[in-house]
Formats: sequence, structure tokens, C-alpha cells
Amino acid sequence: MKKTDSYSDSVGWSTDVGRTLEASAKPKGPDTIKHQCEMCGTIMKVPKPKKAKYTIACPHCEHAEFFQ
Repeated sequence: MKKTDSYSDSVGWSTDVGRTLEASAKPKGPDTIKHQCEMCGTIMKVPKPKKAKYTIACPHCEHAEFFQ
């Protein structure tokens, strides 16, 4: 009598879908922020600052605001 082992392991994570754990681990935040000018009240969408010190200049009244 000849024994053959035809068992294949199919339990666990599957790669057929194309998703990985790293792709859905953390949602990315917005790349822009809303800021209201202190002088004229215009609401602007500006890119999120990458440093602690930055300046925002209003395109309507040209008032510059400095943040630290």
C-alpha cells in the first residue's frame, strides 16, 4: 500500500486580493488647512506647514501672519 500526502495548507492570510496590512493601517490626514485672515476675514485653504515656524499671506488684502 502506497501513502501519498496531498494536504495543502490554505489557512491564514491570502494574497489574492492585492491588499496588504500596511496599505490600510493608518488613514492619511488632510494636506491642507483652513485659515481665516485676521485683517479682512477671508477664509483660505493653505498647504499644511511642515515646520514649526511659517508665514501665511492673504491673497485678498496682502496681510502677512507669522506663526511660531
